[in-house]
Amino acid sequence: MMKEIRKKAVERELQQYKLEILQDKYHLDEDVKYVLTDILIKFQKQRLQATAVKIDNEISEISDADRLDYLKNTLINCLEELANYEPQATGEKAKRCIKETRELIKECLRILRQPPLVSIMEWANQYRVLDTTSAKEVGKFNVEKNTIYDRNI
Repeated sequence: MMKEIRKKAVERELQQYKLEILQDKYHLDEDVKYVLTDILIKFQKQRLQATAVKIDNEISEISDADRLDYLKNTLINCLEELANYEPQATGEKAKRCIKETRELIKECLRILRQPPLVSIMEWANQYRVLDTTSAKEVGKFNVEKNTIYDRNI
């Protein structure tokens, strides 16, 4: 008897929620995710289009040698702005969706940012470690000690 009363109460409550959803008092998770994703995509698209216009306006004033760096830095700045964009969101699902989108943008940034170009000697000084099978002196490689290499490489 108590189970039936409880079951009817739950069914009434469920019907009330369904009615409130139909009356747009609540929104489905999928709808919230879709709207937030749509907002982020539109913002990102507008920002990227504005960046394209900026590049088009300024690229002719930049020397050929500096154009690639200019393009890369402009795109990275744009993506950084998008990664830091925080639309107002209520609800944990919406906040999680925004967080996931921002993490995706940050991952794109990580991929785009490459370490600066260095010469072979600079790289060797920074990363190479000599062991007993390859050198008389074990330890960190030093260009000054290893004069057989051309320092201008």
